[in-house]
Amino acid sequence: MRKHQILTFIGIIGAAAWFTVCDKFFHIDNNILVYYWQPLNVLFQGQSAWTFPLFACATTSFFFATLPFASAWREHPSYLILTVNTIVCTLIYFGSGIMGNSHPMIYFWIVFVAWIIRIIFERENRTTAIKACLVMGLLGCFWEGATSKLGYFEYYYTNIFSVPLWLFACYLHAGFLMLEMQSFREFFKRSSK
Repeated sequence: MRKHQILTFIGIIGAAAWFTVCDKFFHIDNNILVYYWQPLNVLFQGQSAWTFPLFACATTSFFFATLPFASAWREHPSYLILTVNTIVCTLIYFGSGIMGNSHPMIYFWIVFVAWIIRIIFERENRTTAIKACLVMGLLGCFWEGATSKLGYFEYYYTNIFSVPLWLFACYLHAGFLMLEMQSFREFFKRSSK
């Protein structure tokens, strides 16, 4: 395997692991959702043992869905921007745990307006960001809605396709994170030639 492939694998596994931890502390502990597939409570109390493998599959699908935008994003990736995007996604995850059930539509608008502000400030690759983020928003809701329909878990509050509307806005921000991961992949792919 080449360096960019190894780093891609590490990035996908790392993201899946991190968001598995966020799921426990931000969603399960705040009663945003409930898991049904057994076995439960293996890694974390209230979480299905299938969470990390499914998050890894979801992250992989998100990676491949945003792959067509890789060459149109930043030529020189930044660890700072990657870190900021990870922090933003984590804070949005955290916020959904606080407001996801009590003020779901207010939270949707807060996260959506924050995304619009990010898009406004993204001057260099705005069109690419919009497209990739919309792909992430739609695919993320579809992925979670489909696994919910299969009986894997259930959100306590839902609007569309068995998921809350604020989830779409959250995934819009994840589009920036995936684009930055794509940027690093392209950078390491070029440097290994």
